[in-house]
Amino acid sequence: MTDDPGEEPLSAGTPRPALTAISVHHAGSTVTATALLSLHHRVLRGQAHAEDRSSAVTLATLDALGPLLPEGTAIDHSQVLTIAGRQVAITLVSFPGDSGRPEVLVGSALVKGDVEEALARSVLSALNRRLDI
Repeated sequence: MTDDPGEEPLSAGTPRPALTAISVHHAGSTVTATALLSLHHRVLRGQAHAEDRSSAVTLATLDALGPLLPEGTAIDHSQVLTIAGRQVAITLVSFPGDSGRPEVLVGSALVKGDVEEALARSVLSALNRRLDI
């Protein structure tokens, strides 16, 4: 068992996007984030603009995953919490359900230095098993 559910291994041969880079830039009151993911030797790039870093990073990660997700997938909330002395990024994702009602998916990632990277990994943690690969 790992400390981070987002790093749990999937079955052999199961593809999973890997975070390769996150960049964040400020321009006035707007934050722009760019997320780069790799999957099958392919680069997935997403970008988002928001008023805060957390939203910009999680939305950019979702944008990069966009081609692999059904329409209507959205970030509900993301936050970095301190639990038992450790920082943990948690993201809630609204995912279109079979019944027509959205499912709420939860992803988490330990902060291992870079908060933005942990936020992006929490989005991947929530969605990895739901991607259309």
